[in-house]
Amino acid sequence: YADLLHFSEKLVRGLIEIHKKKLIHADVKMANIVVKKASEPKHYDPKYIDFNLSVESGTQARTRGDPTYNAPEVLIRRPSIITWSPASDVYSLGLVLYYMYFKTLPFNMPPWGFDEKYFKTRVEKRQYMMYKGVPLTFMHILQNCLQWEPSNRPTDEQLLEALAQAVIEQKLNKVQKLDSSKLATLDSYELVAAPFIHVDPLIRWIWLGIA
Repeated sequence: YADLLHFSEKLVRGLIEIHKKKLIHADVKMANIVVKKASEPKHYDPKYIDFNLSVESGTQARTRGDPTYNAPEVLIRRPSIITWSPASDVYSLGLVLYYMYFKTLPFNMPPWGFDEKYFKTRVEKRQYMMYKGVPLTFMHILQNCLQWEPSNRPTDEQLLEALAQAVIEQKLNKVQKLDSSKLATLDSYELVAAPFIHVDPLIRWIWLGIA
């Protein structure tokens, strides 16, 4: 868990550098992150690749990127023109962080294809699995990244601050975890029976096993 937090911080710092240049990556996903291995997991260095679809922040451009990792405001408007913001990348990064911890994505397209109402219900009501044992601080980070409204998602800096807090909790051995009794009481999550499973067909990710 400690290595995963440090790795997550590096991913956020990378996103901060992209956004400082007034760019939106627009296609953040597992396959567009490569890792240079090192002697210890804490020294692994992730890099974002494939900026072919990147756009300037605040500009209007056609929706793009892998729909599996698209933020709601991107996915529901494909293939229309939208105004791009860093919040779209934050949502996609939230999916990456979820995958790193759980080794699956929280939800995917239903068998009958994209359904806006179906998708919105699952995002807004958090109808995705948060398994027993997940650290609560990390769970809240994921839930904040996966907010339906872009304005409700954390900024890059807020996300980095939240991860820093999680690191402190881990170092002080004060990590609180989700247990089965809390699962039954957190009715706002409305957990589905099973998550949608997704395997990226274009995987270029070097899975490090650091979760």
